[in-house]
Amino acid sequence: YNGLSKSHPFLAASMAIFMFSLVGLPPFAGFFGKYYLFLSVVQSGYLWLALVAVIASIISIYFYIGLIINMYFKEKEGEPLTVQCKTSGVSIILSLIGVIFLGIFPSLLMNPLLNLFK
Repeated sequence: YNGLSKSHPFLAASMAIFMFSLVGLPPFAGFFGKYYLFLSVVQSGYLWLALVAVIASIISIYFYIGLIINMYFKEKEGEPLTVQCKTSGVSIILSLIGVIFLGIFPSLLMNPLLNLFK
């Protein structure tokens, strides 16, 4: 991943956004996923499990930040990565739209799901 932002800036930015979502940072979809997960675990009385999940999230932040630093601040050794699949950009863009859109408007997905499971 070293130097990915220089050879493929779109891929590096997309990967960073996906990692921010996995960590659970707002305004990305992962924030609300983790919020509802932690909320239900605590409400069920499993505080210890919520603490384990928080610790796991903190550990993952460390590794994700390391990857982002490598992508943006380290130099690539050897030949640059070549992307073979021409349609991969479409799937990445659609995934980015979903991660950002559901992070900003989580109720569009959550309300129907909550009504379904009542």
